[in-house]
Amino acid sequence: MKIKILIISMIMIFLGNCAIFSSLDSISNLSNSISRSLNSISTSLESISDSLRSSSESISDSSKGEEKKQQEAYMNDIKYLTIFAVKESISSNDYLREIARIARNYGIYNWQTYPYTYKGIGRGIRNAQIRESEFHEFLSSLENQDMKNYLKEGYYN
Repeated sequence: MKIKILIISMIMIFLGNCAIFSSLDSISNLSNSISRSLNSISTSLESISDSLRSSSESISDSSKGEEKKQQEAYMNDIKYLTIFAVKESISSNDYLREIARIARNYGIYNWQTYPYTYKGIGRGIRNAQIRESEFHEFLSSLENQDMKNYLKEGYYN
């Protein structure tokens, strides 16, 4: 009887150890599976990140193209206003008020510091057929060097 109890105890210990080893093996397999899943998730996140970066760059490029079109349209409106102002001799107050109105239509509220305002004025002066000597005389009356440069850029480009 003691031998039977001893054998049963040994079998139970052996089965218990098998269960422990089986559990440890299952835990190890689970750990490996989790590790593979995390690697897969990491790879997927990198792919998503690359895709978002690419989309963001594409949107940015598209936005830059739209911004360029808006700047060009704004400069053309200022150019045509300037041509009209020169040909019709409108007052400087009316001219400045119209520049402010055009700028507001484009969402520009500080047109005095916006370079494309002066580039548009320069284009308008050239298209109103103001002689270069008169243009330079006008420039010499200005103190702001940035403004002068933007006017020149509009006049000569």
